[in-house]
Amino acid sequence: DVVKPMITIEECLKDTNRELGKMALDAFYMPSNRVFIESVGSAIDAHRGWLEKLEHMIETGKPEPLQTNDHRCAFGHFYYAVQPKNPEILAIWKDVRDQHKEFHANGDKAIAALKNGNTDTARDYLRRSEDISKKLLKDFETMVLIAEKLEKEQIRIFE
Repeated sequence: DVVKPMITIEECLKDTNRELGKMALDAFYMPSNRVFIESVGSAIDAHRGWLEKLEHMIETGKPEPLQTNDHRCAFGHFYYAVQPKNPEILAIWKDVRDQHKEFHANGDKAIAALKNGNTDTARDYLRRSEDISKKLLKDFETMVLIAEKLEKEQIRIFE
């Protein structure tokens, strides 16, 4: 019963994101390059924190709540709401989707293994997430660098 309101809120957020994504196609509502840079920058910090939390759980042997749905984390909401038009960023953006999904899925598997008392398996999934994270974070950082360059050139990412 405690979870039901959270599910309702997440569904509302999902619907709102979908509408925001449609609005973002309009030049008036289109996100700025700065919004993109800040959102991806926040994703870098959030994903590092996510890994630290998963590692802490495995070290202590105590599962804790952790967002393992790639659509529901803050970056996932942003990712599935908008899509850059700039070809340089778009190529990386598309590549990020599967990495991001697997990153979170490994966390889910690690928590399940931890709940079953299998710390070694949980640690293996943590390592997999860490490996994916290296590439994912590199891609995030590359997109930020490209977006900053485009910002200086006054080229909009979403046009």
